[in-house]
Amino acid sequence: MTAIQTRSFQSFDDDLARDTGFHAVITPGQSLDRQAHRWLCTGIVGISSLFHAIYIALGLWIIAAVLFLTTGALLALLFVFQGGLRRCEQIDIENGEVVVTRFRRDMLVSRTALPQGSIEIECERDPDYGLRRIRLLQRGRAVEVGRDLSPVERADFLDALRHAMRLQGMPMRVQTLLSPTGA
Repeated sequence: MTAIQTRSFQSFDDDLARDTGFHAVITPGQSLDRQAHRWLCTGIVGISSLFHAIYIALGLWIIAAVLFLTTGALLALLFVFQGGLRRCEQIDIENGEVVVTRFRRDMLVSRTALPQGSIEIECERDPDYGLRRIRLLQRGRAVEVGRDLSPVERADFLDALRHAMRLQGMPMRVQTLLSPTGA
């Protein structure tokens, strides 16, 4: 399940002090936390080592070498996959400006600011799947938000974003595109 966090408890007092209006942090869903990831990797290494020792004792060096390379590749894939989940998307509305900031492994990847003005919210909706995509458009610039959310979560996020923009007095237009089923 993907996490949506609006006004975290840590920053709640700061938000009240500067009255930011809207703050959302979206992170991809993770089926394994760091501890479970370590246990999984330890289990893979343990089982592989056991079979590796058996194959070496039986004199099957070729199979032991292939098992060693396969285990190394599997662990490398697990670390790459886990690292790819360490990203987040932060959406803020401050002083009539929508700011979308993306991070990967605690490093800034991109920051897109859409200043006050007419912002178009383009929604792509599939009758069978639900809300597939939310894009914010302004003067030839486009930024997709909520990419890591499920269709239901994306719809809730869209409602919260529209409400916050209305409270900030930001003019907006919502356009809904219907995508064909299976596209």
